[in-house]
Amino acid sequence: MDICEYLEYFQKETWKRIEFTTNTNLNNIRETTLTENLVFSIFRIGQKQNGILIFEALDETANGNDLEIIIKKNNITYYFPTQAKIISPKSKYKYTKISHKVKSKSTFQIDDLIGYAKINGGVPLYLLYSYHHPTPNLDNYGASLVKAEYIRSKFYPTAPKTRWKIPSFNDLYPNSVPLSYLCNSNNLSLLGGTNPLPPSDNWKIINSKKEILEISNHNKTSFNPKFRIQIDLDKERYPTTNNVYKQ
Repeated sequence: MDICEYLEYFQKETWKRIEFTTNTNLNNIRETTLTENLVFSIFRIGQKQNGILIFEALDETANGNDLEIIIKKNNITYYFPTQAKIISPKSKYKYTKISHKVKSKSTFQIDDLIGYAKINGGVPLYLLYSYHHPTPNLDNYGASLVKAEYIRSKFYPTAPKTRWKIPSFNDLYPNSVPLSYLCNSNNLSLLGGTNPLPPSDNWKIINSKKEILEISNHNKTSFNPKFRIQIDLDKERYPTTNNVYKQ
């Protein structure tokens, strides 16, 4: 199984896993668990496939829900600071944690995610872990990506006394793409994030492969990624779904 095949597998498997925990008495699965599974599986693929690197933050307080995704394709580098959020099927299939506030700063996580991306020259994304019983045919969206700027423009409080409109699966999936679309350079160009990346010493490589690409991390926000996934795609591969990312 190559990296593109695995991403397709992971998004469907995540859908099934959330469905399973929803329909049983098991404890709810956490974003951190799914993200760590994703990182470990990509690490294992990278031990056999050239062009895949996994980094771990030197900062021991880094957040396991936060990660950086770097895709290299046709000599272009795409850089995505990314935060994972899981759906809550018992709350009308809404992403209830997306409005989380950073207590120490009285700011929302989404503001720090977007701020981190601006500082470091990337495009901020949410990695959504989802399951939606009424639409079983959309299991490709078990792991999907959506622009943080889109969420802030549509659901964020617009005045001091207003509240978040918590987005649901139906709100977000039409404006998201399955995770496997990272293997499609057409969709990568729509997502953006092609700024040049300066060096840094904030990461340690946990893969046996060579060719280390490092990014400066001038972080003054609470967004604090624990892992960095770097994938160098040497051939085109189109996912099996036909959705096009909407602006």
